[in-house]
Amino acid sequence: MTDKQSFLGMCVQVILLAWTSISNGQETLAMPKDEVISVAVNNASDWLAAHVRTGRLTVDDREVLISVIAWKDPTLNPELPNRLAGYAITDTLWASYALTLTQPKIAEELGESLKNIDCLGNSMHEVIWRSVSSIGHKPVDSDLVHGRSIGVMASGDRMIDVRTFTVVADREFEVGHPLLFAEHAAYQSLYEFRLGKQESARIRLRSIFQKGIGAARDSNPSENPVRWQHEHGLLVDYVIQPEYSKFKKGESSTCRQYAFKLAVLLYTCRLLGLNSEFPDELDLMHRRLMAAQLPSGGIPHFYDIDSTGTRVMPCPDATGEATAIFMLAETVVEK
Repeated sequence: MTDKQSFLGMCVQVILLAWTSISNGQETLAMPKDEVISVAVNNASDWLAAHVRTGRLTVDDREVLISVIAWKDPTLNPELPNRLAGYAITDTLWASYALTLTQPKIAEELGESLKNIDCLGNSMHEVIWRSVSSIGHKPVDSDLVHGRSIGVMASGDRMIDVRTFTVVADREFEVGHPLLFAEHAAYQSLYEFRLGKQESARIRLRSIFQKGIGAARDSNPSENPVRWQHEHGLLVDYVIQPEYSKFKKGESSTCRQYAFKLAVLLYTCRLLGLNSEFPDELDLMHRRLMAAQLPSGGIPHFYDIDSTGTRVMPCPDATGEATAIFMLAETVVEK
């Protein structure tokens, strides 16, 4: 490369970074105008960039050089302190979208890595960014929490367990999971929205926030537990319901919230233009996530809310999944 070519390349990079928004694939992202939120997004971006690990992975008898977002998952191989979890899906996949705005070179690196190991999607998690021909809500990995391992690679003084999640299309799960789990309600709404069924997608989301419906579900949560609890500002679904029941009865002083669930729902509602319909609810979801952000810039896997509904107590561990979708929720441009 000549000096002139190098100089021109640098100029192009500077121009790209100077843009306030960028479109790479399906969605357009833009930096928030609010300086505090912009700092939070950049801090999350820095956390993701700091957790990029590169190494050589053997896949189908071929060795490929890849980069993934990796961090210590305390629930996976706790007996191996130097082994990190490198979730190709969802962490690296979502980071490859989120970082297009703040770290385009890293985003491209992650995207190429995912392509090399055939993890650019699984017919569900990529629906936040682009259309899928059919959506799979049914998990089929033997380990439902951690998915399946593609292989283990060395990266510096650490070993990285590169993992992904496998799902398949199943009509019963397509009906049931969006009724039970907040994130699946968002995935299904995005799937329908991208098929052109925009009103159907919005109706599904509206039902989560409508106060009358939410109150009815408090009385009979088994039929359709996904709802926004207005009194304390809680996102309740099948996972949260047992703890929420204790919280509501006064048997527990806190109620747990999973950050990625809120961020996925916030992202979907903002993309589909529900800000004007539920401004207070979405603003509170945003403020909850901002309050949960750790000093490292990462977003924790979960946080607890106290009985007053005002105190946010994050767990000490950030995840690539929650951090990436937080970035996307704060930067996505309404359709």
